[in-house]
Amino acid sequence: MADNLDPDEVRSLGTGTVYIGAVGATEPADYDETPDDAEWYEVGHLSDAGPRFSFGKSRTPIRSWQSYPDPVRTLAGESINTIAADLLQWNRDNFEYAMGGGDWTDDGGGLYTFEPADASADNEKALIVEGIDGDYGYRFIFRRTEVQSNVEFAFTPTALAPLAITATVLAAPTGLKPWKFQTNDPAFVALGS
Repeated sequence: MADNLDPDEVRSLGTGTVYIGAVGATEPADYDETPDDAEWYEVGHLSDAGPRFSFGKSRTPIRSWQSYPDPVRTLAGESINTIAADLLQWNRDNFEYAMGGGDWTDDGGGLYTFEPADASADNEKALIVEGIDGDYGYRFIFRRTEVQSNVEFAFTPTALAPLAITATVLAAPTGLKPWKFQTNDPAFVALGS
């Protein structure tokens, strides 16, 4: 068996950037291209827990009387992928995304009012999540997401009040995959390249 223990491929993605854009926003062509500021905004500081990913795919086992307890085949089931993050910066865009959309009113004199969207309203956004370790970067582009879980925070004198979001990855526009990954890490060079 070949030895594949390579400490040069161990990563600690201790910093990075998260961007939010409209569904269909122009995606960077490769890792060296920066997201366009006109179409993507940076959410700013996250808690030190960083962005957290959950990629899942389930299969439904089909059993026969003769094969029980072993399945004779499996059928495709749900594919639920999520991205969670604690947004530390409270601003118009972050608050609106976390709250599932809504409308802002400028009341004048530095006063602002937010009213949430109806529960049935969609608030779909594209997300870019970048992690960095030294010279290497790793970027996930999620083409359609929506915050579909409860957003919890507390007003206390001894702790921050992050907007803790969990965004669900939705099906992509026709002809595209729900997400893609970009990197400049040579460990990802295709075999035989």
